[in-house]
Amino acid sequence: MLILIRFLAGFVFLSTMKKQDHLFSLIHAMTASEKRYFKLFCSIQKGEKFYLRLFDYIDRTEKPSNAGIQEKFKAEPQARYLPRIKHYLFQLILRSLRSFHDEKAIENQLYNKLHEVRILYDKGLWDICLDMVDRAIELSTTHHLHALRLEFYKWRSRIADVTYDIELIRSVIKNDYPVALQLVKETDEYFRYLSIYDEFYAYYKSRGIQTDEASVKMLSNLVSDPLMTDEAEPSYFYSRILYHSIRSTYAVLAPGRLAESVHHSMQLLRLLEANPEIIRENPKTYFAVMNNLLTRLAMMGDTKPFYERLKEYRRFPEMLVADKRNYYETRVYINSLQLEMEFSYRYGFFEEAFALWKAHEKKVLSMDEGLTSEIRMVLLLSAAKIYWMYGKCSSSNKILNRIIQSTDNEKLREDIWFLVYVLKLLNYFRLDDRDGVEVTYRVFHKRYIENFDPSSAVIGERIINFFRKNHRQFIALEMELAVLQAELEACVREAVSVQELNAIKYFEPFYMWLYASVHRQDMLQAFQGFSRWIGEIEAGIVK
Repeated sequence: MLILIRFLAGFVFLSTMKKQDHLFSLIHAMTASEKRYFKLFCSIQKGEKFYLRLFDYIDRTEKPSNAGIQEKFKAEPQARYLPRIKHYLFQLILRSLRSFHDEKAIENQLYNKLHEVRILYDKGLWDICLDMVDRAIELSTTHHLHALRLEFYKWRSRIADVTYDIELIRSVIKNDYPVALQLVKETDEYFRYLSIYDEFYAYYKSRGIQTDEASVKMLSNLVSDPLMTDEAEPSYFYSRILYHSIRSTYAVLAPGRLAESVHHSMQLLRLLEANPEIIRENPKTYFAVMNNLLTRLAMMGDTKPFYERLKEYRRFPEMLVADKRNYYETRVYINSLQLEMEFSYRYGFFEEAFALWKAHEKKVLSMDEGLTSEIRMVLLLSAAKIYWMYGKCSSSNKILNRIIQSTDNEKLREDIWFLVYVLKLLNYFRLDDRDGVEVTYRVFHKRYIENFDPSSAVIGERIINFFRKNHRQFIALEMELAVLQAELEACVREAVSVQELNAIKYFEPFYMWLYASVHRQDMLQAFQGFSRWIGEIEAGIVK
């Protein structure tokens, strides 16, 4: 018995500890608005509230711990009840968050309607109940929410039974049941597509953007499923979303299918634009789809469709409600500027790219650090690249240092960090700053050459060491053209296989500088010829 008691006590203790850890995570995940609402939510109760003091302490503490809480409140009479109070606080926060988000999501509104329908039904107010059910069915139909729509069809049936309304019973049998059976069929279809989607993205996300033969073959097997052979196959809205998402991503990874990826991205966009309520409800999906489409149009060099879609992209926040509009106006502004700059200098429109950045530089650099994000960092990286092309290496490094020193920098993807350090190395090379080269190289080598994906790392090690060894002769243009040409061609040959396609992107600045020097041209003169040359190499891989 004693052993059992100890076991149960230990189980309760571990469960409580886990819940307490969840409490810390939950409080730190709350937005400023949610925290303000929680305080108002708690103000209904009068008097001093120990749990609010506990909330404030956890909120202010960067890394709260159970030991720290015990030490902070050890003199308080409530200290002996801390596990219970923490549990109560956790539940109270969840209740306030439910209340705060009650009417923000369509699903929440419909779940609330289900509760209201039950209350009205139990009170015998069946006419009001039926009216509410019919409106809820209309709303769930508009938003393609099959599971909730089925719940409301069940309530129509129950109301018909309890009221003995023959006309309503016949309507349920003739109209509701066939529709409900179709919804069940489409829900089953959705979960079969979801299974393929999850397996596809689990493989894709676990390995990153790998285009080696084995990875492409594995993903090809998934998209060879009978469900994936015909885009007319999925009948449910969300099944079609999954189908085109898988196909669009697969076509980017598979060689020679970029136009196919654009097609599926366009289909996704049309699906969403035919359902503006869903865009207003969940703008994040539309934002991501439009961003992917623009990126792929830029890769193909399709100027007219790129700028047409970019114009639509910039108008998209206008359709959102005020609180979402403000957030997406900033994101769309930054992202569209970055996409346009990248498109301009990728295809040799250097003056346009530079003018774009100079027109917006003051606004972007003065933005509140609270607005920093991966998208903003990518924009700053594009600006640093433009300055580098113009030989303004100190200006380029200033922007790169802003990225490195940003409070959000640890959230950046590794490939963005990779390019930051590649550009810093190039700036120091062009400034003939040997110390800067060596310090930056040591950081770069430790972080990437030792830990990065092998395909890019091998090429990176080779070309960076080539520069470290020869950069003074290189800057003075004293190296034999044949030596530079041979090194350039060797590097590109090693990078053009499908599995090493990303290495071209990561080390593009190095290749471009080599090309410029081989042809005795400055960066701007050389870039257009270089772009054509790399385009010919990439043509057999990505187009």
